Amino acid sequence: MKHILVVDDEVAITYVFRRYFEHCGYRVSTADNGDSAWSSFQRDPADAVLTDQTMPGLSGVELTKHIHAKDATIPVILFSAYVRDIVNPGGNTVMLEKPASMTIILGLIKERLNRASAAQSSGHGDARDCACCFTEGKPRQ
Repeated sequence: MKHILVVDDEVAITYVFRRYFEHCGYRVSTADNGDSAWSSFQRDPADAVLTDQTMPGLSGVELTKHIHAKDATIPVILFSAYVRDIVNPGGNTVMLEKPASMTIILGLIKERLNRASAAQSSGHGDARDCACCFTEGKPRQ
């Protein structure tokens, strides 16, 4: 069962995503700030991360950089009302503006998990330096 980490300082948002993703067959962990999300990820790495940008502790971009320093193939969806003001941190990151439908978010997670799985199964380890999986530190589109 794939594991998704949902990070947002609004408890109602993490609750709704937890319920939805669990209903769709995923194991879900939640965190209400960037620091606790990073601690959680280090103890129990997720297969994908959905994170807000603006929250206490590490921002969504900072959290993404920490995660991708450990494994650049981990899909991260950076979900924010202020996407236009954020520089994409690279790696396997998707920037998504709030609000967005649960169906779109789930579709992105499935697509990115499939890409990460393909990169890992290509025999290239985490694929960060593999030209057939990544180009200039970013996943091939």
